[in-house]
Amino acid sequence: MTTITPAELQARIARGETIDLIDVRTALEWNAGHAIGATHVPLGQLDPAAVIAARKGRPDEPLYVICASGARSAAACAAFARAGFAQAVNVEGGTSAWSRAGLPMERQPGAAVLGLVRQVVLLALVAAAVLFLTPCSPLTLWGPASCPATPAATAPAHDQPRPERDQQERPQ
Repeated sequence: MTTITPAELQARIARGETIDLIDVRTALEWNAGHAIGATHVPLGQLDPAAVIAARKGRPDEPLYVICASGARSAAACAAFARAGFAQAVNVEGGTSAWSRAGLPMERQPGAAVLGLVRQVVLLALVAAAVLFLTPCSPLTLWGPASCPATPAATAPAHDQPRPERDQQERPQ
């Protein structure tokens, strides 16, 4: 499998070469940030024949494939090879390396807000699950019968009279 570094790919773009770059990450990853000019084709929906037919460049030119770290894009390159297209090139290190190199990226509007909203909703769901599933919670689904009985209230040991202490403290 052929590979290219993000810096080498950016140099080709800067020279004005026609670049077909597909990003095979999930929609959430794509929305959080992707290389400018990339086309989103999630790996789970990848149809090599359809991608090849919809290419911008000539059929004999490379098709660059990127993901987050390089693993999914390597799988996509293998799928292109099985479909008879040997010009798929894996971008080494994926968008993580692309971003670390300071190369241009774009985000979908509201991607960070959506991520924060999802985190808050997840936290609320976990908190609700704990309240509903904890046996002695006031909101439990199990009812009060599932809460272990509490021992009768007794005075703490330090408040109970101790004859030996009381006799020592009395003046003689």
